[in-house]
Amino acid sequence: METKLSNGLKFFSQEWCDAAREIANSNDEMYQAFHDASTFTNLMQFGSISQPALTTHLEWKEGRVVSWTPAQYNESDLWAVLNAEVTTWRDCTEGVDRHVIPQGCPSRNSPCSGVLSRG
Repeated sequence: METKLSNGLKFFSQEWCDAAREIANSNDEMYQAFHDASTFTNLMQFGSISQPALTTHLEWKEGRVVSWTPAQYNESDLWAVLNAEVTTWRDCTEGVDRHVIPQGCPSRNSPCSGVLSRG
């Protein structure tokens, strides 16, 4: 499955988020990795350490991304906040083969890469 977003879209723009949402939702391997996808309904953030204004929010419903937009929720409403350098997020979306553990990952012992890092 092709997961690269190197088609000229501005990184983390709404157009980029829409394309990323489609890729994430078409990734059967990701969906099957949920213990029980029907119970995974959460809000989360992918943010930039060095560029805080460059932040996106994802709304998950039953294991699918129903919304991926620039930041719009209060941090207190977010289930997870994952922050990394922009270069790290770009590497994830381009399928660079390395494990990434963004700042804020709940476990330093397991890979916690972006949802688009798997192909």
